[in-house]
Order: sequence, then C-alpha cells, then structure tokens
Amino acid sequence: MNKNYHLIDEIYQQTNSMFKNILISIILSNFATSTLQKRTEYTYNNI
Repeated sequence: MNKNYHLIDEIYQQTNSMFKNILISIILSNFATSTLQKRTEYTYNNI
C-alpha cells in the first residue's frame, strides 16, 4: 500500500513540475512577444 502512495506521489511531483515548466514557457513567450511588438511599433513610429 505504501509503495502505491509513493508512486502516486512521484507521478504527482513530475506532473507538477511539468505544468510549472509549461506555465513558465507560456509566460516567457508572451513576455517576449509583447516586448518584440512594442519594439517594432516604436521603430515604425520613429522612422
């Protein structure tokens, strides 16, 4: 019984860190995209 709990805990930990990685990736890519758009707009406005 204890072994099963340990396995479930391990899977939970792995899934948790996977979700965190995905979340961080999404946030970073959104930030990068918005920064890029602002730079592009700034450049076009100053041409």
